[in-house]
Amino acid sequence: MKKTLLLLSTLGLITATNCFAEPTSFSDEANVKKTANEKGKKAAEMPNVIISGTILLCADYTAPDVVYYDGENAMTQVKDVSLIQKTATERANKDTSMMRFGAGDTADLVFTVIGKTENNWVYGAKVDLLVMRGETGADKMYGFFERNNIGTLNFGNLRGPECSMLCGGQELIGGASGLNEILPENLDLATGVVGPVNVIGYSSRATKAIYYSPVIHGFQAGVSITPDTKHQGRNSKDWHTGNSGNGNDSGLFNATPTEAPSGRNNMVFALSHSAKLNDDWSTKFTGLYLMENTQPINVNTCINKDIAANGATPAGTALSKIPLRNASAYQMTGTISYRNWSLGCGYLNNGKSRLPKLSAYTNSDRQMIIPGGFITTKDGDAGQAWNVGLKCKLNEKWTVAGVYHNTSRKITATEKARGDIFTVTCDYLICSGLKVFLEIDQAITRSSDTACQLHNLFQTKKIAIRKQNSTLISVGAVINF
Repeated sequence: MKKTLLLLSTLGLITATNCFAEPTSFSDEANVKKTANEKGKKAAEMPNVIISGTILLCADYTAPDVVYYDGENAMTQVKDVSLIQKTATERANKDTSMMRFGAGDTADLVFTVIGKTENNWVYGAKVDLLVMRGETGADKMYGFFERNNIGTLNFGNLRGPECSMLCGGQELIGGASGLNEILPENLDLATGVVGPVNVIGYSSRATKAIYYSPVIHGFQAGVSITPDTKHQGRNSKDWHTGNSGNGNDSGLFNATPTEAPSGRNNMVFALSHSAKLNDDWSTKFTGLYLMENTQPINVNTCINKDIAANGATPAGTALSKIPLRNASAYQMTGTISYRNWSLGCGYLNNGKSRLPKLSAYTNSDRQMIIPGGFITTKDGDAGQAWNVGLKCKLNEKWTVAGVYHNTSRKITATEKARGDIFTVTCDYLICSGLKVFLEIDQAITRSSDTACQLHNLFQTKKIAIRKQNSTLISVGAVINF
């Protein structure tokens, strides 16, 4: 019962069961004598503390095959930054395959406090502590208030509907959760390739308010607002200035930009529908839209003619305030289940979220400039992706699943950065709370010359990845308590 209540509080899946008092029967004299304050009132419950958590233990074998781009940046003053001239060279590097042991990459300890008022309001707070990821700290911390037929309000540092309401192919797999957890920590994708799971502007655990409606005829709405995507916790000053921030996909920007884009009044609107058609068939679909007011940032810029022919740091580098396009993205996911089989798919489109506006490519003298830190041109976009996944529960013990991700992003009018990522998982449930798994990930990604040159432009080390074809094998156990 406690686990069920915790799950409902976390996801906001509120049933439509009527918890109000039964109507008074006027033929019952005892009921007539009850006062209005006594009707429908139940004793308040003292808060309970529930301790739960997850521990991941695994051994990872990686076989990375990477081709780096060593081309120099030779440029004359041109009318379009996409016309970068180059002397391209590529350096293949098949890193030594190796075995690594991991413990605690996704380990967390969750404290949940749940109470109930005399008016049937459920209230509480949740603190999720990460363990052994660099250093121990609070991953999520938020309060919640809910009541049947009214919904749930969450407030604090937690992920929003753009994460919790997804139901595509990625959500079907087991193992170590592939792209959501283990693969990004072990393999690097080619330069300019965007992530295929979350929309640009994804606010992660920045401080926000979320409302989940009750489920009515299978429909549920989710709405969140994040005042500042750089802000997490209670602090008097913005101490995140210059950090990567939330929603900044590594495919759009260099790893260490002078200042990272961020959003004000980041809002997500989501709607899902679940249906059980009969004993064999069920469906779930979710659509969401994200919007924000993306803030201008100060970054290094340079005029085309100032780029040295030998690829050195441009002599004309100057710090300039660059106006950015507002994040505006949408995502659709769905799952159809038949008995022990589930088929899921998803699609996201980032438009031109958080990329420089056209006016950012010229200065006051109408000279063509390049905003540093951005792996894009004025003809580029923020990418799109789709996935399809399949899961089969063979019996009470064995579950197998697989998902394919496709990602594509325009760098120039004619060049793209692409990715094909495969994940296969096999899970065996030993007993309640303990499973062992096998996960195999294969990532094949390809960049473009212009994307690599823009990445290397302000970097001392020319380490842009032109091509990548890598394998990750993970064997381990997950303990839930």
